[in-house]
Amino acid sequence: MSTAPKLIIYSPINMKTIFITVQLGAEIKNWFLGDFYKLCKENPEVKLVVFTHAETLEKYRQQFWHERCTFEILPDLKLGQRKAKMYFRILSFASLPTSAALFRLKYFYLNGGSYLMFFAKRLIWLLGHTRIWRSLIRLTEFYFFRDEGAWREYFERYQPDVVFAPTTYRDADVTMIKYAKRHGVPAVGMLRGWDNMSSKAFLTAHPDILLVQNPTMVEEAVNWNDVARERVKIIGFPYFDHYVDPSWQMSREEVAKAIGVDPSKKWIGYFVGGLFVGFLRAGDGEWHARLLDKIAGSGELGNVHVVASIHPGDRGDKVKWDDKKIGDHIQVMRLAKGWNFTGDMMKIIMNFVRECAVTVDFGSSLSLEAAIFDRPLIFIGFNGPEGQNVAWHKRISVAYRYYTHVKYLVDAGGVWEVADEKELVRALKTYLQDPSLHREGRKRIVERLVGPLDGKAGKRAFETIMSLM
Repeated sequence: MSTAPKLIIYSPINMKTIFITVQLGAEIKNWFLGDFYKLCKENPEVKLVVFTHAETLEKYRQQFWHERCTFEILPDLKLGQRKAKMYFRILSFASLPTSAALFRLKYFYLNGGSYLMFFAKRLIWLLGHTRIWRSLIRLTEFYFFRDEGAWREYFERYQPDVVFAPTTYRDADVTMIKYAKRHGVPAVGMLRGWDNMSSKAFLTAHPDILLVQNPTMVEEAVNWNDVARERVKIIGFPYFDHYVDPSWQMSREEVAKAIGVDPSKKWIGYFVGGLFVGFLRAGDGEWHARLLDKIAGSGELGNVHVVASIHPGDRGDKVKWDDKKIGDHIQVMRLAKGWNFTGDMMKIIMNFVRECAVTVDFGSSLSLEAAIFDRPLIFIGFNGPEGQNVAWHKRISVAYRYYTHVKYLVDAGGVWEVADEKELVRALKTYLQDPSLHREGRKRIVERLVGPLDGKAGKRAFETIMSLM
């Protein structure tokens, strides 16, 4: 009796097709530079159809194309030409019943908006605390706005077995989910960031399964977006999978060489986050960079060097001081623009955070990474030399009180928020002398906001999607 292995022939009949949208480099960072793409590529029964913008199509095609990975331009939904949909989008956002959403509404009004519009949106925000109102919004999205027809060509051509919407609240993902639901195709959704659910993501269309990064987001999905608890699955952060991969670890000397700093000094990492520079537009972070350089140069902190990392988002493009000489005790670096990361960039950032003695920022995702590596966290809670003359809605200390995801960090007890220069110096000195201070709080940040940290987030996403086929 022959013991030769059976020859399995894969044919288009066996092939399972997955649709995925890529609207920002963050999706590349999450899904294509880790296990999800690798598992899709290794499985001969999986075909991946990637939808992206015309300007990024060729670049991503060159990086990730293979015989079972096809790239298409996102369909033109022409939503900008539909005033009803534009106003409905505003109404949907105003229905998010969080303090972060309320602060954003106040900000737009105080930044030159109409009082009548603010009053109407505030009323909608109050209605958003009721489940019946939120259900009405979703029913209106599904039955009144029949705007998903632009997807028909692609669904008919590729016959997808499942669609994956990694930025579930955006128009391209919402319309893809709606088309899939009308035609019996399973849909999986996820939010690209841990702060999205509280600050911008009212889900007008529910996927069959919603993937989330951490246990806190389960409660957010259930309480604010009415997703059935059994349809929410915690998988962790896909790009944090690398953080437990020994092959990604660099020595301190290798990191120092990559970013151009002295490995013998203690590094203070200064991260110019999107909240201060992007949303508040309260400055570009240069004043605080110069302040940190002055403190480092005073000798009070010992043998230290400040390394300032510029935010990779679009608003980070407003930061123009990354090509200036800020001082003798600070090194300015920008490893990515417009979220266009490479594996090497991610590797350097990961190892740099791990090697920092203290991290300083305005409440960003880097706070999670600092907590993962048990690095002390300082939040700058003052705008600059203008002090209390800064408009209320542009004060970073006010934003910390309202922005839900930042409150999570502070409430965990793992962050030292400083109110002025003197307290900043005191916090830096204290942490440099005792880096174990607030360690338990940082552990709570990891438990509540990082989620599973076992290197299997990408695999869990892949297995969830495959299970729906």
